[in-house]
Amino acid sequence: MMKKKFFAVALATTMAVSTVMTASAETISGAWWTSWSQGYEVADGETVEFDMELKGGDAVWNNVAAVFVNGKTTGTTAPADEVAGYKEYAVVRGDNWGWGGGDNKTVDGNDISYQGGIADLGDADFIATMKDAHLEVSVTREGNDIEYTYTAIGANGIETTRTVNFTSDLSEGCYVFFVSDGSTVDISLVEEDPSEDPTDDTKKDDTTEATTKKDDAAKETTTKKEESTTKKEESTTAATSVKTEATATDAAKAGATVTGTNVPTGATVTVNTVTDKDTLAKVDKAVKDTLSSKVGKYAVLDITMLDAAGAKIQPLNNGNVLVTIDVPSTLDANKGLVVYRMEDNGTLTELKTSVENGKVSFETNHFSTYIVAEKAAVAEETTTAAAAKETTTAKTNSPKTGDTAPVAALMVVALGACGAVIASKKKNA
Repeated sequence: MMKKKFFAVALATTMAVSTVMTASAETISGAWWTSWSQGYEVADGETVEFDMELKGGDAVWNNVAAVFVNGKTTGTTAPADEVAGYKEYAVVRGDNWGWGGGDNKTVDGNDISYQGGIADLGDADFIATMKDAHLEVSVTREGNDIEYTYTAIGANGIETTRTVNFTSDLSEGCYVFFVSDGSTVDISLVEEDPSEDPTDDTKKDDTTEATTKKDDAAKETTTKKEESTTKKEESTTAATSVKTEATATDAAKAGATVTGTNVPTGATVTVNTVTDKDTLAKVDKAVKDTLSSKVGKYAVLDITMLDAAGAKIQPLNNGNVLVTIDVPSTLDANKGLVVYRMEDNGTLTELKTSVENGKVSFETNHFSTYIVAEKAAVAEETTTAAAAKETTTAKTNSPKTGDTAPVAALMVVALGACGAVIASKKKNA
């Protein structure tokens, strides 16, 4: 099986005589779907390897995503504009999440499976590690099977390996490109030098020296990892607050009902999971800007009211109607749910919401993109703390019916009165 190797430019520079040949590096940086690397072919029976230097952000998805497609892209413009008949097989984020024909599904509808990574570290350590990490990445194709693996070595001394597997119809060819998501990623390409003579003893010695350096580096990383274990255990207790992971999870394409005096005769409602990347990016930004401390996981839905002919319509007189849908399968109704409507200007409007018997209901006067979200546990804790503070304040300001100072004063007055009465009686006697 032929391999292409991609190593960091820094590593190639330190090795004066190397078994590899360095190519130019590229950098992707910015918000989701605004910066793309060039596409790299993954031929059948081939493994492609990358080294990356990652500067991540404050959310579990603020790192790097891999997109598997059917054609070569340059990264200079939106990929769909570069390839005739552009087709995505799967999108795989860095935090064990992806999509294609549904959440954690390829476009073919096959499962995308994950091992390691954030599942081993938990949100807090994963985010801390990916904020400054070196990634060793490999993509292997065997027929229609893809295995995508990275080992992340953080500046904090934590190391984790994540492996993704999926199967898709790759008969049109397979290429992979990378996308930043609120992050900066340096990608360097170093291919094997075809002119190298494998019998050259000098180069063998250089290879041995490089291997020794690699082993020493591995030992140093292991030591750092052991030292970080105690810190990790300590931080696990400290980081008990729920991290808001506003992932664009799906809802089942649930049947829905709409009721009220403003519902046109014969109208029905359809519910579909939003997969359009531009819409998801707008929702993601709106949630981060205004709801990051209020919600946890959420589902992004396109809820539409149709007339008998299947045309999109709105409620009569711009009045409210009551919409009821199934609670999305990826959300926990016990955490409390709230519905928001995405407005045309990119803002979110909170709607009156209720949950009962596996159904979520809300009032609206306009159909568009909606977000059904779990209420964040952090918000609940804050509310409880505020309530406790309010109770304490109320107790402090309430009348002190048990205060001894006024009672003592009254006793003195009473005793004085008694003394006056006794003296008066003696005088009269």
